[in-house]
Amino acid sequence: MEEIGQSVAGFAIVDEFEKHLFSETENQISNSKFTKDVSKHLDLIRDENSESLYFRSLESRLDLHRFLVIGAPKTIYYNSYFLFDMILPNDYPRQEPKVTMHAFGQSTNPNLYSNGYVCLSLLGTWSGDGVELWDSESSNLLQVAKSIQGLILGVDEPYYNEPGIEMEEKDSAESVEYSQMALIQSMSIMLNMVKFVPKEFSSIVRSHFKAHCLETLEFVKLMQTENIQLNKLTERFRVNNFPQGYWPQLKELELELQELIKLYGPAPISRTLQQ
Repeated sequence: MEEIGQSVAGFAIVDEFEKHLFSETENQISNSKFTKDVSKHLDLIRDENSESLYFRSLESRLDLHRFLVIGAPKTIYYNSYFLFDMILPNDYPRQEPKVTMHAFGQSTNPNLYSNGYVCLSLLGTWSGDGVELWDSESSNLLQVAKSIQGLILGVDEPYYNEPGIEMEEKDSAESVEYSQMALIQSMSIMLNMVKFVPKEFSSIVRSHFKAHCLETLEFVKLMQTENIQLNKLTERFRVNNFPQGYWPQLKELELELQELIKLYGPAPISRTLQQ
């Protein structure tokens, strides 16, 4: 599949989507106003400069879009990849888009369900007030992507995204336990994305994986030892000291990660070069 034109600041128009979750849905493009409004919102994405948010639109159907978020340092989502598919209603922007995540059966945040459901006021999938809700005059596609990136995947303690739970103290026992579980699930998504990433994002994901996989492997190994002190590595992943009950799951991640490193990681240094 070829990208049409040149990717600008993480944005590109493509001629095909691979395994888009809304591809079987009827085309929602209704009139020229729809096309004009969508094109205006895509211009905002073209101007966005980010190394952790990538957006793709389909040339033949401007109602279908998808975006990739790379998890940020100092969150449990660091170095993981999160793919979201989007469809716009035929009266867009009067109504908000629908967004579903490729979750691979994992739930990594109270706002991200294992079936891919995204719980966010801006999408009308959760209650909210004022600027939290979709506004046909000011809301746009970039706002949706950046809200998911910041409000969901950018938090340092996702446990407190659960409705009704207020943060009374940082790093409470409940929050730490949730982060440990969610980090393992986040890494599971990361491994699945490396294996099954759609073509339109394959170069981004595999290049990033090649650059960071050894760091991730070091972290996974470190978490299977006792008495870990908070250091730069554990701070980047936002957790430390996994209880031994998690070690079998971490070992599975380690073995799968090692296999993917053989396929997509940095080339091993030959003995000749080492001498």
